Amino acid sequence: MIGLPKLEIKRDEIENMDVFRKKDPDQFIQYALRDAVICVKYVNEIRRIYSDLGLSRRSPNQEPDDFTDTPVTLTSIGVDYLLNIWEQRDINSGNVLGVARHRARRYNRIVGQYYYKWINTLHENRNIGEQFAVETYHGGRSETYLFGASTKGKWVDYDLRGAYTTAMASIGVPLWNQLRPSTNIDELTDLNNITFCLCEFKFPKSVKYPSMPVRTEYGLIFPREGKSYCCGPELILARKLKAKIEIKFGYVLPMDTKTYPYLEFVRECRKHRNKYEKETLENMFWKEIGNSTYGKTAQGLRKKNVFDTRSGETETLKASKITNPFIASQITSLVRAVVSEQLNKLPDDVEVCNVTTDGFLSTLPPEKLKSITNGNLSRHFGKF
Repeated sequence: MIGLPKLEIKRDEIENMDVFRKKDPDQFIQYALRDAVICVKYVNEIRRIYSDLGLSRRSPNQEPDDFTDTPVTLTSIGVDYLLNIWEQRDINSGNVLGVARHRARRYNRIVGQYYYKWINTLHENRNIGEQFAVETYHGGRSETYLFGASTKGKWVDYDLRGAYTTAMASIGVPLWNQLRPSTNIDELTDLNNITFCLCEFKFPKSVKYPSMPVRTEYGLIFPREGKSYCCGPELILARKLKAKIEIKFGYVLPMDTKTYPYLEFVRECRKHRNKYEKETLENMFWKEIGNSTYGKTAQGLRKKNVFDTRSGETETLKASKITNPFIASQITSLVRAVVSEQLNKLPDDVEVCNVTTDGFLSTLPPEKLKSITNGNLSRHFGKF
Protein backbone atom coordinates (compact mmCIF):
# COMPACT_ATOMS: atom_id res chain seq x y z
CA MET A 1 0.00 0.00 0.00
CA ILE A 2 2.89 2.40 0.60
CA GLY A 3 5.02 1.20 -2.33
CA LEU A 4 7.71 -0.39 -0.16
CA PRO A 5 7.71 -4.22 -0.44
CA LYS A 6 9.21 -6.63 2.05
CA LEU A 7 12.68 -7.84 1.09
CA GLU A 8 12.71 -11.31 -0.41
CA ILE A 9 15.18 -13.92 0.74
CA LYS A 10 15.48 -17.63 0.02
CA ARG A 11 13.49 -20.23 1.93
CA ASP A 12 16.61 -21.90 3.36
CA GLU A 13 17.75 -18.48 4.64
CA ILE A 14 14.39 -17.95 6.39
CA GLU A 15 14.62 -21.38 8.01
CA ASN A 16 18.24 -20.83 9.11
CA MET A 17 18.44 -17.18 10.12
CA ASP A 18 21.52 -17.72 12.31
CA VAL A 19 23.44 -19.07 9.31
CA PHE A 20 22.09 -16.25 7.11
CA ARG A 21 23.25 -13.65 9.64
CA LYS A 22 26.83 -15.01 9.66
CA LYS A 23 26.94 -15.51 5.90
CA ASP A 24 25.61 -12.09 4.86
CA PRO A 25 25.32 -9.71 7.86
CA ASP A 26 24.56 -6.62 5.73
CA GLN A 27 21.60 -8.23 3.97
CA PHE A 28 20.44 -9.73 7.25
CA ILE A 29 20.32 -6.26 8.82
CA GLN A 30 18.46 -4.81 5.83
CA TYR A 31 15.94 -7.66 5.94
CA ALA A 32 15.43 -7.21 9.69
CA LEU A 33 14.96 -3.45 9.45
CA ARG A 34 12.55 -3.43 6.50
CA ASP A 35 9.44 -4.37 8.53
CA ALA A 36 10.12 -1.55 10.98
CA VAL A 37 10.64 0.92 8.12
CA ILE A 38 7.36 -0.17 6.52
CA CYS A 39 5.55 0.40 9.83
CA VAL A 40 6.98 3.89 10.27
CA LYS A 41 6.16 4.90 6.69
CA TYR A 42 2.63 3.53 7.06
CA VAL A 43 2.06 5.42 10.32
CA ASN A 44 3.37 8.62 8.75
CA GLU A 45 0.96 8.20 5.82
CA ILE A 46 -1.94 7.78 8.26
CA ARG A 47 -0.74 10.86 10.16
CA ARG A 48 -0.65 12.80 6.89
CA ILE A 49 -4.24 11.81 6.01
CA TYR A 50 -5.39 12.61 9.56
CA SER A 51 -3.70 16.01 9.42
CA ASP A 52 -5.14 16.78 5.96
CA LEU A 53 -8.61 16.22 7.43
CA GLY A 54 -7.90 18.97 9.96
CA LEU A 55 -8.01 16.53 12.86
CA SER A 56 -4.34 16.54 13.93
CA ARG A 57 -3.66 16.89 17.65
CA ARG A 58 -0.07 18.04 17.11
CA SER A 59 1.09 20.73 19.53
CA PRO A 60 3.55 23.49 18.45
CA ASN A 61 6.39 22.03 20.55
CA GLN A 62 5.84 18.41 19.53
CA GLU A 63 8.78 16.50 18.08
CA PRO A 64 8.39 15.08 14.54
CA ASP A 65 8.86 11.50 15.79
CA ASP A 66 6.26 11.89 18.57
CA PHE A 67 3.32 9.88 17.26
CA THR A 68 0.81 10.89 19.95
CA ASP A 69 -0.77 13.41 17.56
CA THR A 70 -2.78 10.59 15.92
CA PRO A 71 -5.14 8.00 17.48
CA VAL A 72 -3.68 4.50 17.66
CA THR A 73 -6.63 2.83 15.86
CA LEU A 74 -8.45 3.57 12.60
CA THR A 75 -11.77 3.28 14.43
CA SER A 76 -10.77 6.16 16.72
CA ILE A 77 -9.93 8.23 13.64
CA GLY A 78 -13.38 7.40 12.29
CA VAL A 79 -15.05 8.63 15.47
CA ASP A 80 -13.05 11.88 15.38
CA TYR A 81 -14.05 12.39 11.74
CA LEU A 82 -17.72 11.67 12.47
CA LEU A 83 -17.82 14.15 15.35
CA ASN A 84 -16.02 16.72 13.20
CA ILE A 85 -18.62 16.34 10.43
CA TRP A 86 -21.42 16.81 12.94
CA GLU A 87 -19.77 19.97 14.22
CA GLN A 88 -19.39 21.33 10.68
CA ARG A 89 -23.03 20.49 9.84
CA ASP A 90 -24.33 21.99 13.11
CA ILE A 91 -25.55 18.55 14.24
CA ASN A 92 -25.56 18.43 18.03
CA SER A 93 -23.84 15.21 19.08
CA GLY A 94 -25.54 15.35 22.47
CA ASN A 95 -28.97 15.36 20.81
CA VAL A 96 -28.03 12.39 18.63
CA LEU A 97 -26.49 10.31 21.40
CA GLY A 98 -28.71 11.33 24.29
CA VAL A 99 -25.81 12.79 26.23
CA ALA A 100 -25.51 16.11 28.09
CA ARG A 101 -22.23 17.82 29.03
CA HIS A 102 -22.04 19.95 32.12
CA ARG A 103 -19.64 21.20 34.78
CA ALA A 104 -19.55 19.19 37.99
CA ARG A 105 -18.07 20.37 41.27
CA ARG A 106 -15.40 18.06 42.71
CA TYR A 107 -13.23 18.17 45.84
CA ASN A 108 -9.47 17.55 45.76
CA ARG A 109 -8.49 16.13 49.17
CA ILE A 110 -4.77 16.51 48.52
CA VAL A 111 -4.87 20.31 48.08
CA GLY A 112 -8.07 20.80 50.09
CA GLN A 113 -9.89 22.73 47.36
CA TYR A 114 -12.97 22.40 45.15
CA TYR A 115 -12.60 22.38 41.39
CA TYR A 116 -14.89 22.02 38.37
CA LYS A 117 -14.72 19.25 35.80
CA TRP A 118 -16.62 18.73 32.53
CA ILE A 119 -18.51 15.42 32.56
CA ASN A 120 -20.99 13.66 30.29
CA THR A 121 -24.27 12.34 31.66
CA LEU A 122 -26.98 10.32 29.94
CA HIS A 123 -30.34 11.86 29.11
CA GLU A 124 -32.70 10.67 31.85
CA ASN A 125 -34.87 8.75 29.34
CA ARG A 126 -31.84 7.09 27.78
CA ASN A 127 -30.67 6.15 31.25
CA ILE A 128 -34.03 4.52 32.05
CA GLY A 129 -34.08 2.34 28.92
CA GLU A 130 -30.32 1.73 28.62
CA GLN A 131 -30.08 -1.81 29.99
CA PHE A 132 -33.18 -2.99 28.13
CA ALA A 133 -31.68 -1.67 24.89
CA VAL A 134 -28.44 -3.53 25.62
CA GLU A 135 -30.43 -6.79 25.82
CA THR A 136 -31.71 -6.23 22.26
CA TYR A 137 -28.21 -5.80 20.84
CA HIS A 138 -26.98 -8.89 18.98
CA GLY A 139 -24.36 -9.67 16.36
CA GLY A 140 -24.84 -10.91 12.82
CA ARG A 141 -26.82 -13.90 11.60
CA SER A 142 -24.34 -16.74 11.11
CA GLU A 143 -25.63 -20.21 10.24
CA THR A 144 -24.68 -23.21 8.12
CA TYR A 145 -27.43 -25.27 6.48
CA LEU A 146 -25.36 -27.88 4.63
CA PHE A 147 -22.93 -30.42 6.02
CA GLY A 148 -20.53 -32.40 3.88
CA ALA A 149 -20.46 -32.20 0.10
CA SER A 150 -23.06 -30.00 -1.55
CA THR A 151 -24.94 -30.78 -4.74
CA LYS A 152 -23.13 -29.96 -7.95
CA GLY A 153 -24.12 -26.63 -9.44
CA LYS A 154 -23.36 -22.94 -9.71
CA TRP A 155 -23.08 -21.37 -6.27
CA VAL A 156 -23.11 -17.59 -5.92
CA ASP A 157 -22.14 -15.55 -2.86
CA TYR A 158 -24.47 -12.54 -2.45
CA ASP A 159 -24.00 -9.86 0.17
CA LEU A 160 -25.39 -6.46 1.11
CA ARG A 161 -23.28 -3.56 -0.06
CA GLY A 162 -21.85 -1.65 2.90
CA ALA A 163 -24.26 -3.44 5.23
CA TYR A 164 -23.52 -1.78 8.56
CA THR A 165 -22.65 1.65 7.18
CA THR A 166 -25.88 1.69 5.15
CA ALA A 167 -27.94 0.61 8.16
CA MET A 168 -26.19 3.27 10.23
CA ALA A 169 -27.03 5.88 7.60
CA SER A 170 -30.74 5.10 8.05
CA ILE A 171 -30.76 6.40 11.65
CA GLY A 172 -32.38 9.79 12.19
CA VAL A 173 -31.98 12.01 15.26
CA PRO A 174 -33.55 10.22 18.25
CA LEU A 175 -36.13 12.30 20.11
CA TRP A 176 -35.09 11.31 23.62
CA ASN A 177 -37.81 13.35 25.31
CA GLN A 178 -40.41 11.20 23.53
CA LEU A 179 -39.04 7.78 24.54
CA ARG A 180 -41.94 5.79 25.98
CA PRO A 181 -42.91 2.21 26.82
CA SER A 182 -45.32 0.50 24.42
CA THR A 183 -46.77 -2.92 23.64
CA ASN A 184 -48.54 -1.66 20.51
CA ILE A 185 -47.11 -3.74 17.67
CA ASP A 186 -48.10 -1.13 15.07
CA GLU A 187 -45.92 1.44 16.85
CA LEU A 188 -43.14 -1.09 17.32
CA THR A 189 -43.05 -1.86 13.59
CA ASP A 190 -42.81 1.73 12.37
CA LEU A 191 -39.41 2.32 10.73
CA ASN A 192 -39.66 6.02 11.60
CA ASN A 193 -39.04 4.93 15.19
CA ILE A 194 -36.22 3.12 16.94
CA THR A 195 -38.10 0.32 18.70
CA PHE A 196 -37.18 -2.68 20.78
CA CYS A 197 -39.10 -5.22 22.80
CA LEU A 198 -39.27 -8.53 24.61
CA CYS A 199 -41.71 -10.87 22.93
CA GLU A 200 -42.77 -14.49 22.56
CA PHE A 201 -43.09 -15.80 19.00
CA LYS A 202 -43.99 -18.87 16.99
CA PHE A 203 -43.46 -19.22 13.24
CA PRO A 204 -45.58 -21.40 10.94
CA LYS A 205 -43.91 -24.67 9.88
CA SER A 206 -43.90 -23.38 6.30
CA VAL A 207 -41.25 -20.75 7.17
CA LYS A 208 -37.83 -22.15 6.18
CA TYR A 209 -35.74 -19.44 7.85
CA PRO A 210 -37.25 -18.16 11.14
CA SER A 211 -35.94 -14.66 11.78
CA MET A 212 -36.23 -13.82 15.49
CA PRO A 213 -32.86 -13.71 17.33
CA VAL A 214 -32.39 -15.59 20.57
CA ARG A 215 -29.11 -15.26 22.44
CA THR A 216 -27.78 -18.44 24.05
CA GLU A 217 -24.55 -19.59 25.66
CA TYR A 218 -23.66 -21.09 22.25
CA GLY A 219 -24.26 -17.87 20.33
CA LEU A 220 -27.17 -16.35 18.43
CA ILE A 221 -29.81 -18.78 17.14
CA PHE A 222 -33.06 -18.39 15.17
CA PRO A 223 -35.53 -21.02 16.42
CA ARG A 224 -39.07 -21.59 15.20
CA GLU A 225 -40.49 -20.49 18.54
CA GLY A 226 -39.22 -18.91 21.71
CA LYS A 227 -38.66 -15.63 23.50
CA SER A 228 -36.67 -12.80 21.93
CA TYR A 229 -35.23 -9.41 22.79
CA CYS A 230 -35.42 -7.76 19.39
CA CYS A 231 -35.92 -4.53 17.44
CA GLY A 232 -38.53 -3.23 15.02
CA PRO A 233 -37.09 -4.52 11.70
CA GLU A 234 -37.23 -8.13 12.87
CA LEU A 235 -40.76 -7.66 14.21
CA ILE A 236 -41.80 -6.33 10.79
CA LEU A 237 -40.47 -9.45 9.06
CA ALA A 238 -41.97 -11.82 11.65
CA ARG A 239 -45.42 -10.28 11.06
CA LYS A 240 -44.92 -10.61 7.31
CA LEU A 241 -44.09 -14.30 7.78
CA LYS A 242 -47.35 -14.79 9.76
CA ALA A 243 -45.64 -15.50 13.08
CA LYS A 244 -47.71 -15.40 16.25
CA ILE A 245 -46.25 -12.60 18.38
CA GLU A 246 -47.03 -11.59 21.94
CA ILE A 247 -45.33 -8.39 23.09
CA LYS A 248 -44.30 -8.62 26.73
CA PHE A 249 -42.69 -5.20 26.99
CA GLY A 250 -41.32 -2.64 24.59
CA TYR A 251 -40.04 0.88 24.00
CA VAL A 252 -40.66 3.37 21.20
CA LEU A 253 -38.08 6.07 20.48
CA PRO A 254 -39.32 8.39 17.69
CA MET A 255 -36.77 9.86 15.28
CA ASP A 256 -36.50 13.19 13.51
CA THR A 257 -35.99 11.94 9.94
CA LYS A 258 -35.38 15.40 8.50
CA THR A 259 -31.75 14.85 9.48
CA TYR A 260 -29.76 11.64 9.12
CA PRO A 261 -26.57 12.40 11.09
CA TYR A 262 -24.68 9.25 10.12
CA LEU A 263 -25.64 9.55 6.45
CA GLU A 264 -23.40 12.60 6.02
CA PHE A 265 -20.48 10.62 7.44
CA VAL A 266 -21.15 7.60 5.21
CA ARG A 267 -21.42 9.80 2.10
CA GLU A 268 -18.11 11.48 2.89
CA CYS A 269 -16.37 8.12 3.39
CA ARG A 270 -17.76 6.82 0.09
CA LYS A 271 -16.80 10.00 -1.73
CA HIS A 272 -13.21 9.87 -0.48
CA ARG A 273 -12.91 6.14 -1.14
CA ASN A 274 -14.12 6.46 -4.74
CA LYS A 275 -11.33 8.93 -5.51
CA TYR A 276 -8.72 6.17 -5.29
CA GLU A 277 -8.06 2.86 -6.99
CA LYS A 278 -8.80 -0.36 -5.10
CA GLU A 279 -6.09 -1.76 -2.82
CA THR A 280 -4.35 1.63 -2.51
CA LEU A 281 -3.68 2.99 0.97
CA GLU A 282 -6.26 5.76 0.70
CA ASN A 283 -8.95 3.45 -0.70
CA MET A 284 -8.41 0.88 2.05
CA PHE A 285 -8.24 3.63 4.68
CA TRP A 286 -11.65 5.04 3.79
CA LYS A 287 -13.19 1.59 3.42
CA GLU A 288 -12.05 0.67 6.92
CA ILE A 289 -13.07 4.04 8.41
CA GLY A 290 -16.60 3.61 7.09
CA ASN A 291 -17.00 -0.06 7.95
CA SER A 292 -15.51 0.02 11.42
CA THR A 293 -17.06 3.17 12.89
CA TYR A 294 -20.37 1.34 13.35
CA GLY A 295 -18.60 -0.91 15.86
CA LYS A 296 -17.88 2.09 18.06
CA THR A 297 -21.64 2.52 18.66
CA ALA A 298 -21.60 -0.88 20.36
CA GLN A 299 -18.23 -0.71 22.12
CA GLY A 300 -18.39 -1.59 25.80
CA LEU A 301 -22.06 -2.66 25.82
CA ARG A 302 -21.07 -6.03 27.22
CA LYS A 303 -18.03 -6.87 29.30
CA LYS A 304 -15.09 -7.76 27.08
CA ASN A 305 -11.44 -8.02 28.01
CA VAL A 306 -8.82 -6.70 25.60
CA PHE A 307 -5.02 -6.58 25.66
CA ASP A 308 -3.58 -3.07 25.94
CA THR A 309 -0.32 -2.99 23.99
CA ARG A 310 0.82 0.16 25.80
CA SER A 311 0.40 -1.07 29.37
CA GLY A 312 0.98 -4.74 28.59
CA GLU A 313 -2.07 -5.64 30.64
CA THR A 314 -5.54 -7.02 29.97
CA GLU A 315 -8.25 -4.43 30.56
CA THR A 316 -12.03 -4.22 30.27
CA LEU A 317 -13.06 -2.52 27.04
CA LYS A 318 -14.67 0.81 27.85
CA ALA A 319 -17.43 2.66 26.02
CA SER A 320 -16.42 4.91 23.13
CA LYS A 321 -17.41 8.53 22.55
CA ILE A 322 -20.36 7.36 20.42
CA THR A 323 -21.45 4.18 22.23
CA ASN A 324 -25.24 3.94 22.21
CA PRO A 325 -27.18 0.64 22.59
CA PHE A 326 -30.37 2.05 21.05
CA ILE A 327 -28.56 2.94 17.83
CA ALA A 328 -26.32 -0.15 17.77
CA SER A 329 -29.31 -2.46 18.26
CA GLN A 330 -31.31 -0.83 15.46
CA ILE A 331 -28.37 -1.07 13.03
CA THR A 332 -27.70 -4.76 13.58
CA SER A 333 -31.40 -5.60 13.61
CA LEU A 334 -31.93 -4.01 10.21
CA VAL A 335 -29.03 -5.95 8.67
CA ARG A 336 -30.26 -9.27 10.09
CA ALA A 337 -33.83 -8.53 9.04
CA VAL A 338 -32.91 -7.62 5.44
CA VAL A 339 -30.82 -10.77 5.00
CA SER A 340 -33.56 -12.90 6.60
CA GLU A 341 -36.20 -11.32 4.37
CA GLN A 342 -34.19 -12.22 1.28
CA LEU A 343 -33.61 -15.79 2.51
CA ASN A 344 -37.35 -16.25 2.95
CA LYS A 345 -38.09 -14.98 -0.55
CA LEU A 346 -35.85 -17.59 -2.21
CA PRO A 347 -37.65 -20.09 -4.48
CA ASP A 348 -38.08 -23.58 -2.98
CA ASP A 349 -35.67 -25.14 -5.46
CA VAL A 350 -32.79 -22.86 -4.39
CA GLU A 351 -30.30 -24.34 -1.94
CA VAL A 352 -28.49 -22.25 0.67
CA CYS A 353 -25.13 -23.33 2.06
CA ASN A 354 -24.67 -20.70 4.74
CA VAL A 355 -25.46 -17.16 5.82
CA THR A 356 -22.74 -14.96 7.32
CA THR A 357 -23.75 -11.56 8.77
CA ASP A 358 -24.57 -9.64 5.59
CA GLY A 359 -24.81 -12.28 2.87
CA PHE A 360 -25.36 -15.89 1.92
CA LEU A 361 -24.05 -18.56 -0.46
CA SER A 362 -26.78 -20.12 -2.60
CA THR A 363 -27.70 -21.55 -5.99
CA LEU A 364 -29.90 -18.55 -6.87
CA PRO A 365 -29.05 -17.47 -10.46
CA PRO A 366 -27.99 -13.79 -10.74
CA GLU A 367 -30.83 -13.05 -13.16
CA LYS A 368 -33.33 -13.87 -10.39
CA LEU A 369 -31.72 -11.65 -7.77
CA LYS A 370 -34.29 -8.87 -8.14
CA SER A 371 -37.05 -11.28 -7.11
CA ILE A 372 -35.68 -11.43 -3.55
CA THR A 373 -34.71 -7.77 -3.10
CA ASN A 374 -38.15 -6.20 -3.55
CA GLY A 375 -39.38 -6.69 0.02
CA ASN A 376 -40.28 -3.76 2.29
CA LEU A 377 -37.10 -4.04 4.36
CA SER A 378 -34.83 -4.41 1.32
CA ARG A 379 -36.41 -1.35 -0.29
CA HIS A 380 -35.98 0.63 2.94
CA PHE A 381 -32.33 -0.44 3.14
CA GLY A 382 -31.84 0.50 -0.52
CA LYS A 383 -32.86 4.13 0.11
CA PHE A 384 -29.55 4.81 1.82
